[in-house]
Amino acid sequence: GFDFQVTSKLNVEMRGFLNLIDDVVVSRTVHKEPNQTQAVNGGKNTAYGVEVSLKQEINPCLNWFANYTYTDATIRENSAVPATVGKRVTDVPEHMFNLGADLDYGSFGATATGRYVGKRFSSDTNNDTVNGVQGSLDPYFTLDLKLRYKITAWATASLAVTNLFDEHYYASSLAPGRS
Repeated sequence: GFDFQVTSKLNVEMRGFLNLIDDVVVSRTVHKEPNQTQAVNGGKNTAYGVEVSLKQEINPCLNWFANYTYTDATIRENSAVPATVGKRVTDVPEHMFNLGADLDYGSFGATATGRYVGKRFSSDTNNDTVNGVQGSLDPYFTLDLKLRYKITAWATASLAVTNLFDEHYYASSLAPGRS
């Protein structure tokens, strides 16, 4: 990876990664009716990608930040279920990003963060392509807000709202709404 201090107020970070994973635990179907599976060692996966992060000071009270991750995670070998070779690894999105701002003004502060997670698969055959249903791993974008007030040097009170716009998506089951 590399870190670049582009200006005194702008920082850029770039990272690359490569994971070669052997002896992955995979599920093998033992009986189709009822659906019974057995966990066995029998796979190899590859995951590579890049991460890019930016952080900039707008003024002494306000900063913005952004980061993006691209991941290509592929099943290279699966002796238990050969049809999965070349498919995406389960629960690993291809694209993710965050974008936000942080404000500090005396004792008061606020942070807003938008988060995107791309489509993921729960099935190693990648056949679960329908979104918005039980069991799917939907792509989603949420916005979180946090307000804070520094009461003393050692105590801060805060109020946070996650999923401000009450986005409905499935992460296997229906994800919690606004909280």
